[in-house]
This record gives sequence, C-alpha cells and structure tokens, in this order.
Amino acid sequence: QIAADNARMTDKTTLITLTCILDGEDTAFPIDISLNKTIGHLKDDIYGKISTGPEVKAKDLTLWHVSILIDVDEEEDDKPILLKDYLVGAKKIRAKQAATEICEIFGPALPKNTIHVIVQLPAAASGATNVQVPQGQQLQLSPPSSRPGSPS
Repeated sequence: QIAADNARMTDKTTLITLTCILDGEDTAFPIDISLNKTIGHLKDDIYGKISTGPEVKAKDLTLWHVSILIDVDEEEDDKPILLKDYLVGAKKIRAKQAATEICEIFGPALPKNTIHVIVQLPAAASGATNVQVPQGQQLQLSPPSSRPGSPS
C-alpha cells in the first residue's frame, strides 16, 4: 500500500508542459508545471508570462481547457486563436477550482502539438465595455467633447 502511494506521489510531482495562448493572439507559450500544483499556481505562472495592465491580477484570468491541434506544416500558422471558434468542446475552468490539482483537470498525459489552455483576460483589460440599455431605448455614442479650459 505504501509503495503504491509513493508511486502515485512520484507521478503527481511529474512536470507536464501545457501549451497556452491568449484569446485572440497567434503565439502560444509553454508552461511547465507539476501535476500536484493547483489551478491557482497555473494562473500565477501564466500571469508571469503575459503582459497586462496593473488592474489585472492572476486570479482574474479565465482559463479554458481545450484541445486544439497545431498543424506544424500549415502555412497559415500565425492566425489568431479565438475562443469563440472553439467553444464546442472547451471546458471553462471555474474560479472555484483554484485549489484543484492540475492532474484532476488535465490528467497525467497530454497530446503533443496541441494547445491545451486558452487564457481569457477580464473584459475591462481586453478593451471591451459592457453597457446595458433599457428595453425600448437606444444608445447613442458620440466622441468625447473637449472640456472647458483644455486645449482644442
């Protein structure tokens, strides 16, 4: 029994490489992480490899477990990867899963030449703005007017 538990522990400390990409980007990046680390650790590692504004924290990242085959022979290898194109089959890794171990989400072995994680930034960081307009009303957008006393 102890030998089996030790073998399991040894397996869980094995490093795996997750291939990640930011939603809308065309360049993937690797994250080497132990199977016994958590999703929170993964978010921290990803956060260390991406550029975001100071308002975004590692915990704010949304991760999607995907399996997108990378065709290394394809000439159009620099097309951006858009989450919306891969929602079928994608699994959102919920914020409540921060303490879940990597092995519970991804398993002990991963397919090669595959993107495993799409990283989604919070809407505010990605430049998107959510506006709710009451039913029956219209939203009119106009350029900002210059403030009094500011140079025109």
